[in-house]
Amino acid sequence: IIGTAHHYPSMTSSIRILTTSSLDSSPSLLLVSPNGSKTLINCGEGCQRSFLESSSTSAAGVGTLRVSSVNRICLTHIGHDALGGLPGMILTTADVAEAAAIEFKQSNAKRSYSSM
Repeated sequence: IIGTAHHYPSMTSSIRILTTSSLDSSPSLLLVSPNGSKTLINCGEGCQRSFLESSSTSAAGVGTLRVSSVNRICLTHIGHDALGGLPGMILTTADVAEAAAIEFKQSNAKRSYSSM
């Protein structure tokens, strides 16, 4: 429509370098889209540790990252440097999901018992 002003939401994405190539880690990036979804690019050795180190440095204004906040993982190639940390990430995510399910069941059981 001619003459009307359109206001579009912010379309700012960010890229966070999680790990760089070193003796004990391979390069990994985290892309954060405007809607907040997170895509991990490559998951080499040391990637999971970078999430843990991020939570310990959050007081410095860096921002906490959680493994469970990743929505998808994209691999640039099939090789140990791109997917060597994937088993640990999967196990950590499964542990987080299991703990959340147990907590949910316990809170529902308490509510059910207290309503009797």
